Amino acid sequence: IQSVYLLLAALIIASIWLFDLNALTLSTDLILSNNPLIINGLIAFVIAIATVTILLFLNRKLQLMLSKLLVFVLFIFSLFAIYIFYKFNFQIEKIYIFVIPFIAFILSIRAMKSIKNDIVLIESADRLR
Repeated sequence: IQSVYLLLAALIIASIWLFDLNALTLSTDLILSNNPLIINGLIAFVIAIATVTILLFLNRKLQLMLSKLLVFVLFIFSLFAIYIFYKFNFQIEKIYIFVIPFIAFILSIRAMKSIKNDIVLIESADRLR
């Protein structure tokens, strides 16, 4: 089930590219107006971490470590979205761009909890042998 959560988180973050990123880049903030690569790089990094975490299903400890990294990066991304939203007073119709990181953050937390539950289940099965 953690693979489904991670896949959904990666797809939701990838959907930011489908929306109008000019709402984020056409601002008076120098960080965003001069470097839209920051946002694109962050999105690509999150997608890469989620994909690698899905592919490491045999190594649960490493998968758990990468999912913790994913949660941390999505937390930073969510704080960044809050900062942009409040600094530039975006219209309510643009709020979907800022809700997406929070949804991906929740999905990645659910994936991390599922990985922890799998580790506990495997360890308990090993004790029975």
